[in-house]
Amino acid sequence: MIYENKKIEALASEVTGYLQKYSLGEAYIESFRERVPAGMRIPGIKEVLGNHQLRNNLTCFLLYRSSLLPESARKQGISLTDKIDAVGTVREADKHGEKQELAWEINEVMKNVAFPFYIEAGYAKAWDDQSDPVRRIYRDIGIKEKRQSMIDCLESALDKGYGAGKRISDMIASLEKIADKVPDRLSKGR
Repeated sequence: MIYENKKIEALASEVTGYLQKYSLGEAYIESFRERVPAGMRIPGIKEVLGNHQLRNNLTCFLLYRSSLLPESARKQGISLTDKIDAVGTVREADKHGEKQELAWEINEVMKNVAFPFYIEAGYAKAWDDQSDPVRRIYRDIGIKEKRQSMIDCLESALDKGYGAGKRISDMIASLEKIADKVPDRLSKGR
C-alpha cells in the first residue's frame, strides 16, 4: 500500500506521461466517460489513483490499450499496472509504523463512533476499498488543522461515551504526540 502523497503524485505523473507518449488521452477520456455519471468531470490520474474502483478501471484500460502497442510499450504498460495495483494492496507489513497503525485504528474507530465526521471529512467515498480512507486519514494526520479536527471529533465521541473510552483516549494522546513529529505541510506553502 502506498500512503505518501508524493509517491501517488509521482505515479500519476508516470501514468500521464505514458498516456501522452502513446497518444492514449482520447481513449482514456472515452473509457471514463462511460463510467462517470452524467455531468461529472472525467477524473484526473491522481484522483483515479485515490479510489479503488477507478484504479481497477485504469488498470483494465492500460492492460487492454498496452496490448495493442509494440512490445516495449506493452511491457511498460504492464509495469504501470503493477505499480497501480500496489497503491491499494494491503499487506500486513504496510500497517506497521506509528502513523500507519494510528491511521488504521482511527479509521476503524471513526467509522463507528463518529461516522458523520468521517463522511463529512471525505474519508469515505463511493467505490473505495479498505485502504483508500486510511490513506486519506494518514495524509490528514500530517496537516495540523485536520489533525486537530480529528482530535476534537474523538474528544467529542469520548465525552458522549461512544465506543471504547481507553482506546479513544490512547488515539488522542498519539495524535497529540505526533503533532510535534510531523511537519505541517501547510507551512510549506501548499
